[in-house]
Amino acid sequence: MSKADKKVLLAEPDIESAKVLGKALKERGFEVLYAKDGPKALQHAVGGAPDVMVSEISLPLLNAVKIAQILKSNPKSKDMPIVFLSSGVINPAYLPYFQNTIVKKPYNVDEVLTRIDACLFKREKSKEVQVEAKEIEGNLAQMSLVDILQIFGMNKKSGALVIRREDVGQEGMVFLKEGEIINATSGAASGEKALYRLLSWEAGKFEYIPKDFHPGKNINKPTDSLLMEGMRQLDEWRKMEAQFPSVDAPVFLKIDPSRIPKNLRPATKDVLSLLSYYKNVGQILDNSIYPDYEVMMTLQTLISKGVVETGKEPSTGKKVQPLLTAEEAFAIKDSLKNPFREGYDMDIVKIPVFYENFDHLKKLSDLLSGIDSFNTERKFFQDHKGESLPLGKIGSIKASDNITLLFTAFPADSSYSPLWPSLLIDSVGMVMLRSGDGAPIADIAGALKSSMGLNTAVINADKEKGSMETRDYLQLNMWEVDGESSGKTVHKLLDYFLSL
Repeated sequence: MSKADKKVLLAEPDIESAKVLGKALKERGFEVLYAKDGPKALQHAVGGAPDVMVSEISLPLLNAVKIAQILKSNPKSKDMPIVFLSSGVINPAYLPYFQNTIVKKPYNVDEVLTRIDACLFKREKSKEVQVEAKEIEGNLAQMSLVDILQIFGMNKKSGALVIRREDVGQEGMVFLKEGEIINATSGAASGEKALYRLLSWEAGKFEYIPKDFHPGKNINKPTDSLLMEGMRQLDEWRKMEAQFPSVDAPVFLKIDPSRIPKNLRPATKDVLSLLSYYKNVGQILDNSIYPDYEVMMTLQTLISKGVVETGKEPSTGKKVQPLLTAEEAFAIKDSLKNPFREGYDMDIVKIPVFYENFDHLKKLSDLLSGIDSFNTERKFFQDHKGESLPLGKIGSIKASDNITLLFTAFPADSSYSPLWPSLLIDSVGMVMLRSGDGAPIADIAGALKSSMGLNTAVINADKEKGSMETRDYLQLNMWEVDGESSGKTVHKLLDYFLSL
């Protein structure tokens, strides 16, 4: 439908204003219906079937808000958008009817025309949503995520809304069940945290997929409440943004942990626990279970009280050596040359850790945390319930500009052997974390040495058991390693793995 087919009801008691705006609308191809008072506006709205109404709030005899109430109760006119014009103070009781379509006088004609275009676009998209099994695409610059979700809610749609910001390589999804938001994802975030992040996106593309993805329900609030809370947090963030630390800022605990009170808010406890694992504000935001605004407010409060500090952590006076020497970096790059990796600027190098005791694995992670660039996979340790030995990522070290060392946990159990060839690709060597007599890990080390040619380093975790009686492997004792020497230990591993 072209603009020549669109009708605009212009309800404006000011004759001069009506002439100026009416002329602009006709020049844009719209058909214009005029009304000077409320009763006439209502007559045109019901009988003239306009596509959009533009109305001064304070119409004589019957104001525009009363007209809106009447139109909303009529099935034929309930979806007609209204652009309100106001020259006075707005009654707060009227706000639910405005829905971001109110223009203050004196106005710019182009602003009113833009609002009309936006209303018509939103209405067309709403009609598309009502057609089952049809995918819908659009741009957030034309229609906000809040508007999209409100439309989907009114039409009780089920499916997934995919939102992409291709310029920065970001993507998120919102999952709906009969119009209600049941889950959302954005990067590593999920649930309400992810939804509130997505609501802040002002640019990007969206696509609706009418398919039930069964993502699991971890959002239980009504959609209207979620959107109101999300917009409140976004508004508060913008007001406080100048006071918040940069997401790239290093952050660390300034006081002795023993001085921290026990009766803290859950969000405060979460942020303080994350400081043991992560080194900057962005990492704290990404790994906290709480919404970004709440985390940032918590950080700001802790900073103001002198508990947490941003910036460079105080130096111990000791010279910090780079983790990888130029020789080690070259040797790693050279060892990974194969047709599948050519053209990659970043190499993720795996160091698998086979283990028999989860507590010893946690101890190893704590020791590696002594390296500044080590990032613990905190969720891996938090999710462990004690009933089994999990397989997963322990943590990673940004060892140089283009090399990341990824430590991955493998239970010392030969039943996992069918997975080894695929999971151990790009490994430079293996760590066997010995807890008992060493028999299981010796068998695994031998099998992998013969099948994949990987060298093995045994880290003895149990002091009472001593070292293994073998010269086939590099042997290190965990009790001889501390935070300061953990970097040297990684050097020893790499030197042995790469035969430097």
